[in-house]
Parts: sequence; structure tokens; C-alpha cells
Amino acid sequence: MKQDHISYLLALHREQDWAAAAIACQISQAQLKKAVAEAEREYGCSLVKTGTVFRGFTTEGEKVVVWAQGLSEAISTLKHVFAVSNSRKAIAPLLDRRSVSPKRLEAPGADSQEIDLMIEAALSAPDHGGLHPWRVLVFPADSRARLADLFEQEKLRRDPLASTEDLRRAREHATRSPTLLAFIMSPKLRMRVPEREQWLAAGSALGNLLNAAHQLGLPSCSAESAASTFYFVLNWG
Repeated sequence: MKQDHISYLLALHREQDWAAAAIACQISQAQLKKAVAEAEREYGCSLVKTGTVFRGFTTEGEKVVVWAQGLSEAISTLKHVFAVSNSRKAIAPLLDRRSVSPKRLEAPGADSQEIDLMIEAALSAPDHGGLHPWRVLVFPADSRARLADLFEQEKLRRDPLASTEDLRRAREHATRSPTLLAFIMSPKLRMRVPEREQWLAAGSALGNLLNAAHQLGLPSCSAESAASTFYFVLNWG
């Protein structure tokens, strides 16, 4: 039985009237009756009681309607599953992204072109007023030792009794990862856009930047820095 015939039979069962069912199917009554007759020939028995007006389905016709309803529901479910699957494929990179511990990040890390692309992605994030209230700093290899000193100093400022191991871990935040960026929140004061909205814009930009890294095949993570001027320290490998 053709799929159109199934929908026609279901419309006829729902409307209980030839004219109303034909309108629902967007065909003429003659076309509807022809389709039902074709279904009856294929099935080998009458599905609709004979008569000028619609008088209901035969016993066999009611059985076919039940079967058609089950099939229609199954097809609808299948279409929904396909639609969801296609939707998931469309946003698969967002669903697949995971943060990777700095301990597992390996060289070579992101190059300058990849970093530029990630920043370009951040610039395209929603931003009320187009203020871009954030900055990105790139720490080259020759600056890491000085940054490690600053992290150690900040750790001691916060915890004067920090152990040697604590200080070593603080320094590692600056030296462990192949690529290290700082994402700095830099709100624009005395602007019509409230600071809380600027923080939201910065968060959106950071999300775009990390998702761009994932799309480029760069495992990454973000972590609040020990230095209070840094909102996030980003690591790539």
C-alpha cells in the first residue's frame, strides 16, 4: 500500500466524511475515492462500506486503519529520530568538547595563525554595544619563567605558609602547557552597557574561543589564575 493511501485512509477515518477528508488531504473527492478503491484492490476486500455518503469502514477496513495508525506513528517516530540525529550532527563539535587537564597537554600547541583564528571567533560572539570588554595576552616561551615568578609571589601573598610543593604547583601553571594565553576581563566604565552585560559578553567570547580551539583539533582547558588581574588562563596542547 502506498504511503499516500495510508494518509488518505487515516484522514477518512478521522473526518468520517468524504468531502472533509479530501479537503484535509488537499485532493478532490474523486481522487480520494480512486485511492481508496486502489487500496481495496490491493488488499483484496472492501475497506469502506458502500454508499453515496460515507457510512464507515468495514470490519476489515477497521483492521487496516488500526494497522495504518501504528505504521503512521512508527514513521513519525522515525522521522523525529532522524531529525534529532541531524540536529545533533549539526552541533556535534559543541557536544563533543571536553576540557583537558594541563598535565595531558602536549607540544606543539597552537601556532600564531590558529591563535588569530580563535581570537577572530571570540570577536564574533554576542556583544551588546560591540565593546569587546576583554583582552587576550599570549605568553611566549621566553616569558614563562617571569610569569612563574609572579604566580609564586601571588601564591605567597594569599598563603604566606604555602609549602614548597604548593609553590611548585603554582609555578607549573605558567610553565606546563605548550601554549598559554590569558583572557582578561576589561570592562568599559561609564558606558551605557551595564558592567554585568559586559561580563556576559566576555563569557560568550571565551566560549567561542575555546570552541574554536576544539574545532582546530586543539585540546584545551581554562582555569582561574592565581593572579587576580587574570580572569582565565587558557592552556593548549
